[in-house]
Amino acid sequence: MSDDMAAMDHAAMEEPPLQVGDATQDLLGWQRSGVIASTTPRPVPGPVAYRNYERYLKSFEYPIPERFNSTVKSKTGN
Repeated sequence: MSDDMAAMDHAAMEEPPLQVGDATQDLLGWQRSGVIASTTPRPVPGPVAYRNYERYLKSFEYPIPERFNSTVKSKTGN
């Protein structure tokens, strides 16, 4: 094994392992900062925007329930 490979292996062992969600947090950070944002504007076409707005308005036709039923089962006891 070359000295370069040994140094890379040693460096990799010193870095803490990624936790679940680290990559997502990094991507969200990039999104917030705009560092990797495109400079090309991407407007939403009129018909698509209209359908989205109609769907948004339709969402107000149903009342928000005071409680949502849960399908999560819980264990009781030891």
